[in-house]
Parts: sequence; C-alpha cells; structure tokens
Amino acid sequence: MNMTERLIGLRRFLGKAGFLLFLGLLPFGWCRAADGAVSNPDALPPLADSVMALIRTNASKGLSERISIVTNAPLTVSDKVQALGVMLAGENREAQRRLAHLVVRLSDDDSFVYVRRLILEPGWHPQVHSALMTGTLKRANAVKLPVLLDLARKQDHPQRDEAKQLLGHLLAVDHGENWAAWEKSMKAWLITHP
Repeated sequence: MNMTERLIGLRRFLGKAGFLLFLGLLPFGWCRAADGAVSNPDALPPLADSVMALIRTNASKGLSERISIVTNAPLTVSDKVQALGVMLAGENREAQRRLAHLVVRLSDDDSFVYVRRLILEPGWHPQVHSALMTGTLKRANAVKLPVLLDLARKQDHPQRDEAKQLLGHLLAVDHGENWAAWEKSMKAWLITHP
C-alpha cells in the first residue's frame, strides 16, 4: 500500500475533521525523516501499520469495545496512548471526553508527549481540554510545567490564560509576555521542585 492509499484510508477512517487534525499534527513530528530518525525529538514514532489496521478493522464497533480491544492488545503504552488519541479525533464530544480521560490516565511520563500534543491543539471542545488539563496537572512538575508554559505561549489557545495564571501561582512570578524569563524561572524552579 503506497502513501497515497494510506492517507485516503486514514481520511475515510477519521472523517474530515479528524484527518485535518492529523495533518495539522504532522509538523509536530508525527512523520519520520528519510533516514528513519524522528523529525522532532519530543515526538513519538508513528503508529505501526498493524496498530492502524487494528483501529480501522474495529471502527464499526461500539466505543467501549474498541477501547477494550486497544487497551488489551499486546502493545506498548505509547502505542496504546497514540491509538486512543487517533480514535479521539473521529468521535463525538462525549466520546472524546471519555477518551481524553483514558489517554491521560493510561499515559506514562515517556508517552506524555502525545498528551502534550493533544492539549496544545486549540480546536478541541472545552470538556476535552478540561480532561487533558486535569490529567496534566496531576503529573510531576517536570512534566506539567513545560506544558503549561507552551499553553501560555499559544495566543489562540482557549486555556492560555488559565495556564499563565497557574504558572504564575506555582513559580510565584509574573513575567507578562516575556517567555524567555518565564522559561528561565521555570527551569530554576524545577531544580528544587522536580
């Protein structure tokens, strides 16, 4: 199967909105460089064809059954988190909220980069953002603070103000729009509060 056929199949599976989200995530490192290296060191490698096939072949089943298939499959935590994230893009609001909670709960610190990619996407429903933010805030400081800083930097993100306020509270500073100062304060704070 060539790349065009894969993209067409993915478009059919995800629907237009999910496919556009997928394409929007490509610049964040979802594709591999020609030499096999990941183009963004924070990014997880793309899902294997077999995992995508697992998602596609079970697309007509109910959400609970599809979740069970993915979570009980002999996959790595990263693959499970990514597979559930792919499923999230093509679901209705309630299913997205449910999947967002599951993605956050299932992820470990190594696979949290995928949750980070989801939460930084400004187009989700507020309930989905809320689920992703709640899970993020339960993480270690070294995981949650960089996410909060990235959210605060994003002008078009609905959780920008909340993230900036939380950063200010945790770091006990207010650098306004000086992102270099925010980052410096965060790094200094993380030395004593990992």
